[in-house]
Amino acid sequence: MTTIRPEDFDDFDEYCDALLRLPSRTPAQELALVEQSIAYGEEYQAEALTQYRSECALFGDAGPGQWKAAHDRSGLVALAAKADRLRRICANLGQ
Repeated sequence: MTTIRPEDFDDFDEYCDALLRLPSRTPAQELALVEQSIAYGEEYQAEALTQYRSECALFGDAGPGQWKAAHDRSGLVALAAKADRLRRICANLGQ
């Protein structure tokens, strides 16, 4: 198995890009990818909420479905649950 370590890369995104190219990953490596997805999801949600608030302030309302998109955390909740499972696996494996 190829050894890829975070310290070998300039930033976390480059590390995650390298992990995506691996044919298989350790639980710790999979956790890094899930944590990256959570960060991107939180950023998307913040941008959606900002856009919703901005349109309400400028036009008095927002487009259909924007409130739901800005407040929907179901994807992040699922990713957080997966991250918790991976953390427990890593702890059991001593990674």
